[in-house]
Amino acid sequence: MRANKHSASEERQPDFETVCEQTIHDARNLLVSRPATDFESVAAARSAFLEHVRGMYTVHTAGLEIDGEPQNVQQHLEERATTFFDHQLVDMYE
Repeated sequence: MRANKHSASEERQPDFETVCEQTIHDARNLLVSRPATDFESVAAARSAFLEHVRGMYTVHTAGLEIDGEPQNVQQHLEERATTFFDHQLVDMYE
């Protein structure tokens, strides 16, 4: 019978900043995999990006306790994602 050993990554709880960055990166990849013509406007692309961020955060945090996670997670994510979109992606959809 094998010993039940946990790897170091399983024992460590991810921190909110790391999860947030990975979430935004993955949501960006989902968004840019679609042609810009799929979106009627910048607002539609931004909305799709925010939906991707919400979904990816749920995937990344399923069953985990996140160190430093703020009480207002959705608001924090939306603010960070909107800032990222406005600085990194908006030109693709104008």
